[in-house]
Amino acid sequence: MGNELISIKSFVTELKKDIVDSKQQLRNDVTELRSQMVEDFNSKMQLLRSELKAELEKKQDAGATVNEMAGKTKPPVFDGSVSWSVYRLQFEAAAKVNRWNTKAEKATGLVLALRGKAAKLLQTMKDQTDFDAMVKTMELRYGDEHLQEVFRIQLKSRQQKSGETLQELAADIERLARLAYPLATPEFVDVIVTDAFIDGVRDAELKKAIRISGKRKVSEALIYALSYEAARDSAKATYYSRTIDSREEDATQLVRRLVGEAIDERRPQEEDLARLVRRVVEETRDERRPYIRHNKTPFRCWNCNTPGHMQRDCTRVFRGRERQTQGRQNGNREN
Repeated sequence: MGNELISIKSFVTELKKDIVDSKQQLRNDVTELRSQMVEDFNSKMQLLRSELKAELEKKQDAGATVNEMAGKTKPPVFDGSVSWSVYRLQFEAAAKVNRWNTKAEKATGLVLALRGKAAKLLQTMKDQTDFDAMVKTMELRYGDEHLQEVFRIQLKSRQQKSGETLQELAADIERLARLAYPLATPEFVDVIVTDAFIDGVRDAELKKAIRISGKRKVSEALIYALSYEAARDSAKATYYSRTIDSREEDATQLVRRLVGEAIDERRPQEEDLARLVRRVVEETRDERRPYIRHNKTPFRCWNCNTPGHMQRDCTRVFRGRERQTQGRQNGNREN
């Protein structure tokens, strides 16, 4: 019994030792796994940083290439055929892309952009590096300021052209108003544009309707004009459709009436003709049959003096004529 207890105690002692060793081994394994995971994570982060850095450098190189190409963008050509104010906007956009930060660079770009008659103005410029002086010279020659009176006259006399829509008319009138009154307030320009738009409409009825509506903005007047025009066209189409149907119905009734009148006119004629035919037939029939008197006094034939028949029905007349004919023939033979 004592030996069994000693054996059990030694077994428990060894078991505890094995458990302690297993725990320690597990701790060591966990520590090693954690270290390996941290190392793997750090290596992956390092690789990711390297890739991001390479991508960033690539984009920077591409941006530098784009900037280099943008620096070579040529400004638009100016030969005096377009508005100087419009060209000035295009030139400033090109200068911004090309990074012309100094006026000397802009002046060089403008000199290279001039063509034709506009290029001849360079001969009148003393300093071709003075951008402000060059712009002033170009504005005096091709600017819109000296054309304001011309634009005002065009605005006042602007009329809707054949085939021109109301939208096109309104857009062109607004353009002329901006050129004629460049420094005017938006409210003043709205009044000028609206009045010019109403005056320029060709249709007198539509013009009167827009004016009566009291619209003070060209956008409102345009919308009203389009709505009025559409409603009127729709009403006209309905009216014409009803008129055509009515005319077709009237034409059908007219044909029926004329046919009826023609039949009514011919009916008496046909009846008269029928009566005339019957009369002729009866008279012919009466002439062919012997005449019989219904009175009591007998009449005599003028040929044979026999009562009871007329001369035309007398048989002796034909016989006498036959004897006379035969006698004449015999006399001719004897001679």
